[in-house]
Amino acid sequence: MRALVLSLLLSSPVLSQGYFLTAGELSKFCEGDAEQQEVCVAFILGVADTHKLMKDTSGGAPFCMPSRITGTQLRDIFLRHRIAKNMNYSASGEVTVAFINAFPCK
Repeated sequence: MRALVLSLLLSSPVLSQGYFLTAGELSKFCEGDAEQQEVCVAFILGVADTHKLMKDTSGGAPFCMPSRITGTQLRDIFLRHRIAKNMNYSASGEVTVAFINAFPCK
């Protein structure tokens, strides 16, 4: 199953969409079986890590995530904050929007 999931991700038509995964595709992984949920959490952690790197190197990030949070909690935040009309948008962008809504900087 893991090989199937990876082959689906790797064969995604990147150039036609302009990004690797849509928010709708990510949602399906997040709501799928255990292996699909692992892919979802790994993707979301990658988005979080990228923003952490941006914050550490440039001093800014669009949200202020707590230091102790799990990948499963981040997945749940994405699922709660997703917007139906945005499911064709970039998954990384929609995860970022979910984080901005969940973790505003004070």
